[in-house]
Amino acid sequence: DQARADQIDHDFQARGGATMFGQPITEALFENGFGVQYFQKARFEYHPELEKAGGNPVLLGLLGDESLRARRMLE
Repeated sequence: DQARADQIDHDFQARGGATMFGQPITEALFENGFGVQYFQKARFEYHPELEKAGGNPVLLGLLGDESLRARRMLE
């Protein structure tokens, strides 16, 4: 939805934008129940439950952990 995409874009810009994370390589989409958007160097995840609790609803995905787990190099 547009609110999720706007929140991800806001955090992307606030954290350094393309200089820090590269260009967007997907639109905002749903993955594993969360709103996500992939950039060249990061995945931003929108977690509405964090917003309801008063926190920042956008987190960076743990791509390094996920990559190593997929290769069975990390438990």
